[in-house]
Amino acid sequence: MGCNLRRMIVMALVAVVGGAGGWLPVKTAVAQRSGLTITPFVGGYIPLKPLGELDFPLAGITTTVTADLKTGPAFGGKLTLMPGGKRFGVEGTYFYASSKTRIRVSLLGREDDATVQGGSLKALFRATDGKTDTDVIISAGVSGTTRSGDVFRLAQAVDQFDIGGVVGLGLHLILSPQVTFRLDGDLSLYKWNWRGSLPNTSQADLLITAGLGLKLGR
Repeated sequence: MGCNLRRMIVMALVAVVGGAGGWLPVKTAVAQRSGLTITPFVGGYIPLKPLGELDFPLAGITTTVTADLKTGPAFGGKLTLMPGGKRFGVEGTYFYASSKTRIRVSLLGREDDATVQGGSLKALFRATDGKTDTDVIISAGVSGTTRSGDVFRLAQAVDQFDIGGVVGLGLHLILSPQVTFRLDGDLSLYKWNWRGSLPNTSQADLLITAGLGLKLGR
């Protein structure tokens, strides 16, 4: 009788441990995705459209002046809140990019230093099921962008703050319960003008970033 009882206890323990092996990793993975996370990042700022074009007569010939921003390095940070066990969250982002303005008149051109700052507030949706260490994150929200530099100062456009929409896609790899590697892309769409110097134009800026997300607290 005692031998049979011990055998039953051992079999019960094996069943419990085996069952725990099925749900503990998932529970741990979900916990790793929950809470408040800060992510310093580096990346690239990529303007996809020119700032604007203006045609004017010069010595009887129509001349086109084109203004645009060049691709440049960027850095900044993200603050993410993902409630425990949920697929939805919110995220705030700030970035600072070093760029150059390029003014072209026919075949002639000039470049000047410029900076771009911006941010966004987005809703997040985790498209994956949370059973692996890799997440695909889809996001959307509002963005704000401002620029500075000699060209914008002369055009009295240095203090403009352009509000628009932003959509994003991210690939997040959980390295440990406290650290996540993130690769993200955000596309901002908005309108802007040079205080009447150039026609109002639609803009599209792409921000590609990579960083390590650090979970705050336990």
